[in-house]
Amino acid sequence: MGALHIMQANSRLCSVKREVERAQLNTPVVLTLHGQGFRGWMNDVSEQGVGVISAAPLNAGDEIGVTLKLPGEAPPLTLRAVVRHTRGFHHGCQFVEPPTEQRYFLRQLLTDVVMAI
Repeated sequence: MGALHIMQANSRLCSVKREVERAQLNTPVVLTLHGQGFRGWMNDVSEQGVGVISAAPLNAGDEIGVTLKLPGEAPPLTLRAVVRHTRGFHHGCQFVEPPTEQRYFLRQLLTDVVMAI
């Protein structure tokens, strides 16, 4: 049975069954494909992947970098991911084995987002 997915949508809570907890988070990101950067928006994130909105020419199977700015003075974080599906400008991406420190950051980010709801 999947974990409970909690997301914030217009100040209301919605519950959907998912494999892993996913949080809605609208923040700018830079997607890198073959050395070229594209602007985009992360609209949801979990420990296993990220949903992004971008006009980048992404296709299922592409390996990309997803760079996001961390709060405070911390340097930006870049995670490697594989595009699993695209639908218009929305792309679902699965992280490629993020290092332990990055997994810790993702867990903390998810906890902070869920606690803020």
